[in-house]
This record gives sequence, C-alpha cells and structure tokens, in this order.
Amino acid sequence: PASFKWKIDTTVPDTALSAVSGQSSVASGQFLNKSEITFTFSCSDSSTTSNSSPRASHFALRTSHSSCTFECALDSSDFTSCSSPITHHSLLDGPHTFQVRAKDAADNVDTSPAKFTWTIDQTRPDTAVTAQSGSLPLKNGQLVNRMDIAFFLSCSDPSNSEPGTSNSTCTFECALQSAPTSSNNLSY
Repeated sequence: PASFKWKIDTTVPDTALSAVSGQSSVASGQFLNKSEITFTFSCSDSSTTSNSSPRASHFALRTSHSSCTFECALDSSDFTSCSSPITHHSLLDGPHTFQVRAKDAADNVDTSPAKFTWTIDQTRPDTAVTAQSGSLPLKNGQLVNRMDIAFFLSCSDPSNSEPGTSNSTCTFECALQSAPTSSNNLSY
C-alpha cells in the first residue's frame, strides 16, 4: 500500500539569552561603561509529529533545536538574520535595546523575542569635596589644629540624572593621604 508521511509543527520556538559579554549574570537595565557588547543565545523547540496512520501517536519533544535560525534587532532597527554569538561595536552613550528571536525549520517564529536593555555611560562624573572642622567650613589646603574633620562628597553626572535636575547616583572611592606620623589615629 502507498503511504504518505508528514510532520506538523505549529509550535513556536523559545529564544533565550544565555550570556551577555561573556557573563551569565549581567542583568537587563544596567549601566555599562563600554561601547562594545556581545550576546550569546539559543533556542528550544517543542514540536508535534503526525503521520497518516490512524494509529499514529502524537508526542512532544523539548530539545535544543539545531535547526533554529535567528533574527536580531538593535534599538529601533528591523530584525535581520544573525547567529550566536553576536558582538556590537562602537555603540554611543545612551539607552539601548537588543532583541533576538528564533525561527524553526517549519518557519515558526518566536512571538516574544528575548530582550536585553542597558544604558552606556562613558561620561565621568564631576566630584566635589567639601570639609568642615566642628561647625567651621574648611578651605582646600587650610591648616587646622583638630582631628575631627568631616568630608562631604557630591557628584554631578549629567548622563545619569533626570533631565532638568542634578540628582545623580554616584559611588565614591576615597583615599586619605597624610604625612607620616607616629601617633595619628585617622578614620574616615
């Protein structure tokens, strides 16, 4: 008897970002200070297989699907063919969005692409230091006869603040330099 077999696959593949710039723990939404970023991604696919036999069984197999192809989009660009890993170079400061979607051998396309957002910020913040001894403000280089000096740090980072404000999120690394002495207990 003649027979005809076919495979029905209407299940869309699932796309996953497995690493960003070689790290599996970089969270979407972060600030990065580099203009280059690399994405590694993969797909998994569940498919149902059928044939003409009335006794044919239906089954689903979830596997890493080697027949997936990928389409990527950066920022507002259209999706274009790409492969994993992909590196984007010379990106400008500002917010960015990368999306990748898988397409399986039956031309089913992932309708919810894997997405990663980040902001590149390579602008160094301006830092200001003010000090006071007791309640008296100090000038830079001023000699004092007290050990209780308070330092106040502030920053201005136009690329990391709301438009029209000077609110910035900065962290500081501090070092205290002094002439060698035998009995000074310094803390900061």
